[in-house]
Amino acid sequence: MKIKIWVTFFVIVTVFQAYSEGKMEAVNIQEIDLDNIQNINVLYNQWENAAVYNSPTEQFIIKEYMNRNNRDYYAKTTISENTLTLENGNRPFTPLINTFSARLEVYIPRSYKNTITVKTRHGKIEIPGKFICTNITIENSSGNILIDVIDAETIDLKTTSGNITINEVNSLLNAETRSGRIRLNMVKGTVTAKTRSGGIVCAAGEDAGNLVLETSSGGITLSLPRTLEFNFSARTSGALSTPFSGSLSRSEVDKHLAEGIIGEAPDRIIQVKAGFGETIKIKWIE
Repeated sequence: MKIKIWVTFFVIVTVFQAYSEGKMEAVNIQEIDLDNIQNINVLYNQWENAAVYNSPTEQFIIKEYMNRNNRDYYAKTTISENTLTLENGNRPFTPLINTFSARLEVYIPRSYKNTITVKTRHGKIEIPGKFICTNITIENSSGNILIDVIDAETIDLKTTSGNITINEVNSLLNAETRSGRIRLNMVKGTVTAKTRSGGIVCAAGEDAGNLVLETSSGGITLSLPRTLEFNFSARTSGALSTPFSGSLSRSEVDKHLAEGIIGEAPDRIIQVKAGFGETIKIKWIE
């Protein structure tokens, strides 16, 4: 009986929260000049989701959507020592059922060549379309990071508990999660991806650079173009499956390590390492 009551309560709360979020409207829109700004810090440390876009103008644009229009809840921006910082506003006290919903959108010009940092505590961070920048760091304590297409010099992605997904990346990418999966659908740059608990799925393009994939607990699946040349090493105590097993040799010192040269004169390094008993699968892209 108690279980049924709790299930009913959970369903009611979920439906009510979804209904409340559906009523959100744009309540706070700001445009800020980026003259002399060397750093952009977006610190939205709440449960709400945040999305990042390229700006249609040369200004930094903020759009906040809420189901309650209260100026105390608006994001606050400050400029100090060439750093623009955006932080979430106050939030209403909701001890039992959270009936407050908010969402943040930030728009950053493609011409902005300095550093960008986006941090949230629990919500999802998303880049829905193609995003062009120079350097960006995205951190999430508990939530997913979802990126459609990104083109940058350097990208750092970190989440304590959440998945990282990128459809297409052309960058020097570092992606790390303690508990979650990493999926990179099309890599055109150099990648280091690590997860402590969760698998990694990666597909490399013709322009891929060095690839380092590592899991402590979880399997790895890597898809490669047949024409790619690389120095390969894989370490796992579980099963290793590759279409080029004849080019690999096992280390006499470490029986779990397999190495080989794929191609005639590769200058690319591919390293994959999986946790105890986990599977590594390498396959050609058909």
